[in-house]
Amino acid sequence: MPRTARSKPNTRLYTHQPATSSKVFTSNKSGYVRSVDQTVSIDSSDETDVTMNESSTDLFPIGDEDLDTPALDSESNPIRPSELSGIKVKPPAKRYLNSVWSEEHFSRTSFFEMGIRFQVGHNGSGRCMFATPAHKDLMVIHVNGIHHVLIDYCSCSSAYEPYQQLLDAALYPGTPLEPQTCATFTVLRQFHTMNLQGKISAFDYYKALELMTDANGMIKLRDRLPSFMIMVREWRHLKAAKRAGGGHSGVKLEETPRGEFAVKCRACPVPKVNLPPGWENAPAETSWLYQLILSQDANFRLKNRLRSSNEKDPSLQPGFAYFVSDDNYLSHLAKNLGNVNGTTDDEISHCVGFAAIWLANTRKSKGLRATGVASVSCSRHQFFCPNGTGDLQKGEKCVFVPFFMNGDVDTLFRYSNMDFLFFMALLWTYFPWILLCYDIACQYARRFWDRMELLPVGMRFAGPTFVQWAVPKFHLPAHKSECHGPFALNYTPGVGRTDGEGVERNWAFLNGAAPSTSQMGPGARHDTLDDFMGFWNFRKTVDYGV
Repeated sequence: MPRTARSKPNTRLYTHQPATSSKVFTSNKSGYVRSVDQTVSIDSSDETDVTMNESSTDLFPIGDEDLDTPALDSESNPIRPSELSGIKVKPPAKRYLNSVWSEEHFSRTSFFEMGIRFQVGHNGSGRCMFATPAHKDLMVIHVNGIHHVLIDYCSCSSAYEPYQQLLDAALYPGTPLEPQTCATFTVLRQFHTMNLQGKISAFDYYKALELMTDANGMIKLRDRLPSFMIMVREWRHLKAAKRAGGGHSGVKLEETPRGEFAVKCRACPVPKVNLPPGWENAPAETSWLYQLILSQDANFRLKNRLRSSNEKDPSLQPGFAYFVSDDNYLSHLAKNLGNVNGTTDDEISHCVGFAAIWLANTRKSKGLRATGVASVSCSRHQFFCPNGTGDLQKGEKCVFVPFFMNGDVDTLFRYSNMDFLFFMALLWTYFPWILLCYDIACQYARRFWDRMELLPVGMRFAGPTFVQWAVPKFHLPAHKSECHGPFALNYTPGVGRTDGEGVERNWAFLNGAAPSTSQMGPGARHDTLDDFMGFWNFRKTVDYGV
């Protein structure tokens, strides 16, 4: 009969070396590890007090069930007074986690000090006869604190690898080779959610767990924060791969197509999904129904310090979600700008009303790998576009470079960062009608088609494309009067009441991650921001129509 979420698992307690009160516990298929209340060694010459509770200590639930699942009560392993002849039995008393009775009160202790051992990976009943102990300093991180525990691996001929046995018990190892740190699935799931919704950093969360373990500073806890951060990063990646169906399509995870992990907007026009047959042949008077409206902007609060490198800290999902792959992106910038860091580029703006704001945002770039990020999103529904986000090296890259046209040297405004991201965001499909909202559209639109010819052939528009330009409504008054008419959304046909400021709302959410991501290496930062953008897109999907 299948066990329900609230049923009591058949967990057995095995005792060996009774003189030292050493105990071994087995994990069950539900992913819970439990113990009965107390096991003691009995010396016939002394009177021993044994406290019996009606229920056992719930050490740490580590499965998918509710944390409030009741613990295994003593009826599964009853201890009868008749079996404890000559022993004085006290009435039930309140028992706290990680505590033992010391004559008049419960004293703080640990699983390690109590000699409790946990058996994992053994398919048979009882303790594995060939059990191999895990590292003696193994620490388990859970929602109620950090625990020093003793774990035994199964060494039977049919046993899995030790790290697989830990995963089977819902314990995520910090490394597959003799791990010294594990985190329960429950704590990883809880931190993941709190980090995405509340922007709680891994540092603050881990320090809170330390306080829950020992708020008085009486116990010297081993620092496992670096291991916890590694496990959290791997957890993010595995969750993204799982939700995207990675590993189930016959394609290796490292061969995932670009943008495959991204949560796409389901309300924007998508060919073969929500568009009628022949939509691309619609006449001019109805073509606005199938127009793709995008927003593009730069965010200078998401800076990144010059720490680590791509070689030491590579991304686990390069180009799989929202950030573009650094390989193609940086090579394009190096080819077109010569100096990727942008230390010698002179930024200019012909729109004097916006120039002062723009230069103030990019003035201080010393010691930074990235002065911010730029992103492309759908303007109406505020979804981050797949492969539409990348780092900025110095502003939005408006530079003067020589450009040869018809044998003459001409001047071309080149936005290498923004151009690359805009066309990458459109690679997944082709739209003949596009409206782009950009706070400096008056500059960006100049020589746009000439700049497109500098991009790789595979990134250019696949067919004839009509592009309109607009400045978001809130940003338009900062421009000089000559920009107000041609780039006003109020005068642009086919856009309804679109304000073009959706990307700013995206930044309002994403800026909460700026303090923690600014100190990360390049790979960890990209993976973390990818996760935040995926969470934003998913919540927008869930809240459609609300």
